[in-house]
Amino acid sequence: MRTYILLAIVASCLALTLAQDEKPWFCRNYECPRFTTMSTTDVYDVRSYGQTNWLTTKVRSATPWPTKDQKREMFFKLFPYFMRRNSRFMKIQMAVPALFKVEKKAENDYDVTMMFYVNDSDPPSPKVGGTSLEPMMASQVYVRAFKQVKWPSNQEYDAKVEELSNGITDKSSFDANTYYRASYNYPFDLRMKQHEIWFMKN
Repeated sequence: MRTYILLAIVASCLALTLAQDEKPWFCRNYECPRFTTMSTTDVYDVRSYGQTNWLTTKVRSATPWPTKDQKREMFFKLFPYFMRRNSRFMKIQMAVPALFKVEKKAENDYDVTMMFYVNDSDPPSPKVGGTSLEPMMASQVYVRAFKQVKWPSNQEYDAKVEELSNGITDKSSFDANTYYRASYNYPFDLRMKQHEIWFMKN
């Protein structure tokens, strides 16, 4: 009997390892953070992620949505890092997802951070001003995923944020004033696109 219990424990650990190592379909040809789905409801999944590294830059905005000029400025601050503008002068393969972290500070006052995933456990430092490398600690995340061919509008994203917030029963388990928008495709990609809203679980 003890042998069967030990075998069951080993099998469970192996299944968990395989789940973490398997690349999700929506990452396609890009590297992306691995995760394990801990639970699923009609509204969201709870995923478990290990520690990851992100290249970031931040703007202040009156809405959760930076202007086109702000988004362009953020992108062109981050992109050179992958084209050798880093402390090791090395070219780094871009990965997915791209995140927008939205932090509500007050009414009509938001910090919005653009974040690019860096698939390296020991990445080089950035050399462009206004950018930084930030680790995201191992965590569990509430995820509201949705798929569509066209790029979502601001209103569609906002609706998904509300759906996820309303769908989580334990309101003390997350900060409703901070969420992430995750995209795994580029806007010009004509295939089905994966988009997600994240709340970090406390």
